[in-house]
Amino acid sequence: LGMAAPDPHGCVDWWHISAHTEPQTGRLVLEDEDGCAHAVHVDASWLLAPRPPLGALVLSCGSRSIGDVLLQCGVLFALVAVGPLMDAAARTFTRHFYRILLNLPTGSSSLEGAQV
Repeated sequence: LGMAAPDPHGCVDWWHISAHTEPQTGRLVLEDEDGCAHAVHVDASWLLAPRPPLGALVLSCGSRSIGDVLLQCGVLFALVAVGPLMDAAARTFTRHFYRILLNLPTGSSSLEGAQV
C-alpha cells in the first residue's frame, strides 16, 4: 500500500492493493518483509496524505467495503471484488488490465478496453 507511480506532475493518482481479507471482519491481511501476516482495519486514517489518489484497484476477496471507505475518503473510483477472488484470477486480471491501461492513449479508452 502506498506504492504507486507518480504521474508526470509528481502526484500519486493510483493505488494497487493486493491482499487477502479476513472473511469475518473485512480486514485486509498484509504481509511484512518477513512474511508475517498482519490484519489491518481499513478506515479514514489510511488517507492522511494531503490529497487522496484518483483511483484504486483492490484485489482482495469481498473488498467492496474497502472500496466504500476509499470512496468516502475522496478517492474518485475503486475497482473491487464483490465476492471470492482466486489468486490466479487476480494475477491474470492484473496482467491484462495494466497491459490494456498502459497501451491506450486515454483513460476512458483504457477502461473501455479493460471491459472487453
